[in-house]
Amino acid sequence: MTMSTRSAHHAPHARAARESTCATCLHACREGSRRRERCERNGSCAQWARRPAERSWKDEIPAWMFSNRARNPILATRPDGQWRAWKSVTEAAEALGVPACRVTSLASRHGVLDGWRITYLKESVNR
Repeated sequence: MTMSTRSAHHAPHARAARESTCATCLHACREGSRRRERCERNGSCAQWARRPAERSWKDEIPAWMFSNRARNPILATRPDGQWRAWKSVTEAAEALGVPACRVTSLASRHGVLDGWRITYLKESVNR
């Protein structure tokens, strides 16, 4: 059964719920629409359970990065999936061999420094 155009336009989420497909990860979701937005994170999908999820760099980041000891952690990622993380701007600046002010300006605009995309870790990971 197809939806009328009106309801499709007014409630795009309703169609996703009806087909019980998550908007976030586009897998058939066991729980239906109620936990739709959580699927991607907690792997509660039928499809997801069937094949191992690809690990992303978010899974490998050590827990200390999210503690208050790490004031403003900096994350550098590469298109090929490599990543590096530092506890602070100064630590990142030392490792990258550039002044701290440069790291700050790169991170605030997600700039790229010799192939590494520099971001503030806390804004690039939804935890």
